[in-house]
Amino acid sequence: MTFIIDAYISNDNGVSNEYSNQSNNIVHMYRNVTFPASTGPYNLTFNVRVQGERDFDYLRVFLVETTSTPVAGSLPSGTTLGIYVRLGADWTTVNIVIPASNAGTTRRLVFTWTNDNSVIGTPPAAVDDIVLWY
Repeated sequence: MTFIIDAYISNDNGVSNEYSNQSNNIVHMYRNVTFPASTGPYNLTFNVRVQGERDFDYLRVFLVETTSTPVAGSLPSGTTLGIYVRLGADWTTVNIVIPASNAGTTRRLVFTWTNDNSVIGTPPAAVDDIVLWY
């Protein structure tokens, strides 16, 4: 399963990959994914760029139940698959192994950006080329 997505944090409706330090923010991008019945495990691969302020601004990836809709301002309740802090301005390829126990289920894959209200380390997070395979 491949998602052709280019997503990034923006404080000006997508014109630029920038964010504001005027308040603490937690925002989400998510999509439901169905894990085929197979022997698993599954691999989630994506390219990511993360700047932001070290130790305070970061991208997290979650796997949650489809009944759990992420709400801006709070973290989702589910399994944390990864936390990415200040990887740099270059693209980094990430591979996450998702356990076979998810076989035959539908889950919500959530990418969450969190920043505090102090220093800006622009650009924040950007995600591209999301692929789920087994």
